[in-house]
Amino acid sequence: MVVEATFVFPIVFLIVFIMIVLGNGYFQRSKVEAIAAEMAYYGASQCADPLLKVVQENNGVPALNDAKQKYEIQPYRYILGGMDNIVTDVGNQIRARVDKLNTGLFWGMKPKIHNVNVKFNNLYVYSTFAVNIDYKIQIPIRLFGMNDFFKLDMACHYDVPVSDTPEFIRNVDMVEDWMESTETGQKVADKAKEIMGKISQFIN
Repeated sequence: MVVEATFVFPIVFLIVFIMIVLGNGYFQRSKVEAIAAEMAYYGASQCADPLLKVVQENNGVPALNDAKQKYEIQPYRYILGGMDNIVTDVGNQIRARVDKLNTGLFWGMKPKIHNVNVKFNNLYVYSTFAVNIDYKIQIPIRLFGMNDFFKLDMACHYDVPVSDTPEFIRNVDMVEDWMESTETGQKVADKAKEIMGKISQFIN
């Protein structure tokens, strides 16, 4: 029994220790993924409604003049590309929040960001807000002959749709106004009607 315990006990102890260490690593992973998911939804909400943050901070909707002057409301921002400040803000918040994470149960297991990629995907018909995080988690296990600890290379991705119906309607109205008021727009409208007529004829 003593001889058997001499062989079995270290193996069982090693397996249990590795399970605890890996469990802590995946617990750290869940923290990073929670941050990525939350910030993806936050970025999508800010793109859909730039005044949302202002309303939350001031507990109310600002006056129209104040909204235009102070908060840089950008009409037709989907066409003109006015989401860079939101993308930058979300990226900075992700880095700051991951840097504040602790190491968990073991020393040195704090997630270390390799790359953060935040992007507003403007597809005109619909839009999405994507967050990608590449990071590493060090495992405090090193076998004989190894110069460094094991590292887990991990990544997470969240892609959230941006739903802004008023902005979509406003953009459609703008295109219709342009088609009706300019000669070039009228030619484009006529060409579009001709193409749609051929498509309808082909379908029928």
